[in-house]
Amino acid sequence: MGQVKLYINFLEKIMTADFVRKVIAISVMTLIVILPSHSYSFQNDEDKSEFEHPKGYELPLKPERWVEFETDEATWMSVDVSPNGNEILIDILGDLYVVPFSGGEARNIMPGMAWETQAKYSPDGKQIVFISDRGGNDNIWIANADGSEPRAVTTDKDFNFGSPSWLPDGDYIMARKYGEYPFNSYLRKSLLWMYHKDGGKGLEVSK
Repeated sequence: MGQVKLYINFLEKIMTADFVRKVIAISVMTLIVILPSHSYSFQNDEDKSEFEHPKGYELPLKPERWVEFETDEATWMSVDVSPNGNEILIDILGDLYVVPFSGGEARNIMPGMAWETQAKYSPDGKQIVFISDRGGNDNIWIANADGSEPRAVTTDKDFNFGSPSWLPDGDYIMARKYGEYPFNSYLRKSLLWMYHKDGGKGLEVSK
């Protein structure tokens, strides 16, 4: 009976409203996501010559051709729910999308060549934090909730970051920091670092 009671207490602790809301969001994603077809590159040399990466991009890759498709489901996504419960923030194939919580069409708020993932809403819902390789490495970036005005929080060239999360005050961000695969990757060692949303050197909080 002692083990049963302990298990029930554990369930009571984890089954918070926020937890249930996110589980529901993940469960219904394959039913409600309707992605618009999205063009990822250019079709001819004339168009390619006019292409310029947005500010902050240092990726060596240039677009070579169109890749266009439509889908009504996706897997291997990071999912977050807006603080007001109205929208779901997801990543699919390196782009960030927003979907109404009640269902509907996914709106691409972060298109482009870079790989953006693991996005989370700030506590007030006005900003998002995400991981992007648009500067060359996987660094921490933030943007407005609609995807506008993205800017780097970290610009590390030797380490990568993952799993960013806002602290409750909305001013600081926690994330994993790790080296290159295979010897220093997250599979072997991950450090927990804290950064102010405006940038800076950061603070290592675990080893």
